[in-house]
Amino acid sequence: MAAFTRRGAVAVALGALLLTGCASAATDSGGVKPTTDVANPYQAERKAQMQPVLDQWAQALRDGDEEALRALTDPAAAPDFIQRQMRAAGGISKLDFTRWDFTIGDDPEVFVPQGIADRVGGLDVAAPPVYLNFQLAGVDEKPVSTPVGVIMARRGDTWTLVSDNETADSTHATWPAGPWVFGPTESLKVPSGTSGDAGLVLFHPGSESAAGLVAAMLPDAVTAISDFWGTDWDRSVVVEIAASDEEFSALTGNEMGRTDVAAASISLRKDGEQDGHGQRIVFSPSAFDRLDELQRTIVLRHELTHLAVRRDTGRGAPAWLVEGMPDYVAYRGLGVPLRDAVPQVAAMVAANGPPDSLPEDIAFAGTMADLAYQLGRTVSDFVVATMGEDKLKELHRALAIGGLAEGPLDAAVMQVTGMNMNQFTTAWSQWLGAQFGA
Repeated sequence: MAAFTRRGAVAVALGALLLTGCASAATDSGGVKPTTDVANPYQAERKAQMQPVLDQWAQALRDGDEEALRALTDPAAAPDFIQRQMRAAGGISKLDFTRWDFTIGDDPEVFVPQGIADRVGGLDVAAPPVYLNFQLAGVDEKPVSTPVGVIMARRGDTWTLVSDNETADSTHATWPAGPWVFGPTESLKVPSGTSGDAGLVLFHPGSESAAGLVAAMLPDAVTAISDFWGTDWDRSVVVEIAASDEEFSALTGNEMGRTDVAAASISLRKDGEQDGHGQRIVFSPSAFDRLDELQRTIVLRHELTHLAVRRDTGRGAPAWLVEGMPDYVAYRGLGVPLRDAVPQVAAMVAANGPPDSLPEDIAFAGTMADLAYQLGRTVSDFVVATMGEDKLKELHRALAIGGLAEGPLDAAVMQVTGMNMNQFTTAWSQWLGAQFGA
């Protein structure tokens, strides 16, 4: 399943800027991939033979049973297969899952490259559509399913495991579905207080300080977002702290080595689904070294807002809204003057006057991302200042569904604000000029 990533910037007080990768859709969620009997008896028989091996694999990972893992592994397996399985088992064993198993879905099998098939040999080499189904106790309302790029080989009547990553590409995603794949993983449960919701922070040994900071911030952050958006969203938040650039990139889809990305919100669901469950916030390994308390608060609130509104957000929604509103919410109530929150906009308007068009989506991922995010933020401020917060929420629900052509978009803006897009843009531009003009 192809993944998509939106990266962008969160502006903080006093002109300091930090970047967040704001919405990386990862794998599949919302329950277990449905399975049905395939019509081909041969395929049904193969599936029936493979499933017990997958069951044993899941149990061996839960138990950290190296002997069992070796017994399931093919002699021609990838050289680091056992090492990586044991590393994952070390992460899984300390976490509380109410469900952890592998199933074979109805998707077509993935083509096994000829070079791998030749290396393995055997009577049959296959890459069935395997899914890991897992549910973290106390925080995942329902199971999450994520694809695992398994290659299996048959020798005689026995199927064995060859690899879990050699078929991964831009079309065929594979786990990791969590930090446990990268080694021993600790969890810190965040007290639920009176809301009935619990949070969970997942981290590796050595990141205890960062985990403590997140746990301390999370309750107030959830309360702040609920105060704006309401409580009809999954507030049992899971925050993961990556220990390396490799882990952060693997979990979020962000480009390796991007030290300017502080955090990302990800949704473990299929593209196109708007289910609000199976969501995570992932912090980069360097975030806690370079962000102060206010900046961490802003980043966390920004990403939490994405989680809160995910169910109402689809592909093709205008970035100036779906990224700008989380910035507005992130700063809400913190006492940061608008001029300090959007310093690039203030400087641009004072020097050259306000822009006459809203920032295009492409600008939020380019070299001008900082400015684009700040401009998007000011659109939300404009709506609140002139029409109130309820109108901002109404506008988000009307436009963030995504996929609106120019005509329907114009009509939706008119219905909410009483202005067409041209009038809305002009009014925003004039408001900017009044705020920051020389």
